[in-house]
Amino acid sequence: MKTDGKAQSVLSGLLEPLARCFTRASASEISELQPDEPMRRRMETLAEKCDDGRLSAEERAEYLLLVDLGDWMALLQARARKFLAEHPSA
Repeated sequence: MKTDGKAQSVLSGLLEPLARCFTRASASEISELQPDEPMRRRMETLAEKCDDGRLSAEERAEYLLLVDLGDWMALLQARARKFLAEHPSA
């Protein structure tokens, strides 16, 4: 996700309230979240079609949404890992 300063501020504003809810157990679960197998396959299919220039308009919208959601999840997971590192016995 390419984020400018404004987008970064919005993301921080969304993630920080979630991060305040972390417990060691919840942060651990979040840090290990992965898409299920059907979703992984769908993402791979869309990525391949994108690389080949074969996405329909609908597929492109879906693919961009999945990429953005994946980036958002990666940021949340990074925040969860930071929590775990800062609170080894929380």
